Amino acid sequence: MKNWAEIHKRAGNIKNYSLSTDYVHALMFPIPNSQQIYCQGFNVENVGQHHSPNSFFKADSGENLILDSDGNPIFVIVDEDDSIRMLHDFTIFVMNQADNEDKKMIISYLSQLLSMVCVGDKVPMQEVVDFILSDPDTLAIIIAYLAKFMDEYDLDAEDIDQLLDTIGLNILDKNFEVLNISVKLKDIINYAKLQLNDENNDVFLKNILLPVIKLCCFKDVDVDVTSLWSKIDSKVRSINVTKGTQNYQAKTGEIHDFSQKVYNILMGAINKINNCNIGNLNGWNQFAPYEWFSRLFVNLAIKGINAYADNLIKVNREHKGRIEKLFADVAQIDNKYASRIKEENYMIQKIERNLTECAAR
Repeated sequence: MKNWAEIHKRAGNIKNYSLSTDYVHALMFPIPNSQQIYCQGFNVENVGQHHSPNSFFKADSGENLILDSDGNPIFVIVDEDDSIRMLHDFTIFVMNQADNEDKKMIISYLSQLLSMVCVGDKVPMQEVVDFILSDPDTLAIIIAYLAKFMDEYDLDAEDIDQLLDTIGLNILDKNFEVLNISVKLKDIINYAKLQLNDENNDVFLKNILLPVIKLCCFKDVDVDVTSLWSKIDSKVRSINVTKGTQNYQAKTGEIHDFSQKVYNILMGAINKINNCNIGNLNGWNQFAPYEWFSRLFVNLAIKGINAYADNLIKVNREHKGRIEKLFADVAQIDNKYASRIKEENYMIQKIERNLTECAAR
């Protein structure tokens, strides 16, 4: 908990440099209050090179570095690319709305897909399409979140085409002949978006239109479009969009320290009180025959001090129990989130391995 607070406190010192067209930085939450700096890429020829360190440095068409007057490489600072900003918004939208199971499925699926498209023409498009259709359950989940995202932020197929183009999936610029009528794939997508978000059952589209389109245009594609549509439609209805596309925000206000050091200090103070021997003051009654004893109400003082000592021990014991429970609860929460962070870190490492493999091909 304390380290979390320290990270937020010093986050303004962090500078994250990315190419304006690099999709990797868009795939996770930035550290709140950290500085995100975007640079122009040079000699970028495929999707994978958008994440290459070499692309940061200003170079001529012959890939020779251009240096400043001091002999240092030059970075050209620009705004983040619009398509990457949209990809980031969609990523955060999913991370904010999806449960852990959905996130696991989406991360595993997309990391493998990106590892294929990053290598450009080295992986045949048919192989990419086969992979996309290999897991219809996850595909339905992703399409459902995308449809909800499009509806929530008033996007259409042109926007999504730009997003897909960013990650190397140029698949929407196609026309098809359906029953001797020319149909644009983008028009089909826009129509499907409206139907998915109108809360109706879409019987005509699910049972007639989509099967006809598949028969006419995608007869070689092995997918049950009616079943896929039902899965997408069901998922869309369950997505709550209240968290929107907001990044995590740095929390402000009082910071509570639940470190072992503070726990030891509190327990030390409590033990000192427990070990403080006030003693039984009834022995003072030996002075009862003296006149001052009654005049000073010593007997009443003895009862009051003894009662205070008993109550102090009781209160001290109760507060010790509360502090132990509080620190135990915090430790349990820390362990829970440590497991989640470990899991997310594993998934990020998996994505990194896939991207490294892409770069090595």
